[in-house]
Amino acid sequence: MLAAGGHGIAHAKGHFEPARILAVASLVGSLGVVLPATALPAT
Repeated sequence: MLAAGGHGIAHAKGHFEPARILAVASLVGSLGVVLPATALPAT
């Protein structure tokens, strides 16, 4: 969530390269949470 917030701030200020890096970090972080969660057994 911090990376996504930082992405929004950087993009709003016109810092497009750091915004892109933070967007990718946010996506990778989300996948790092969602993929293991899908491996959990259904209850």
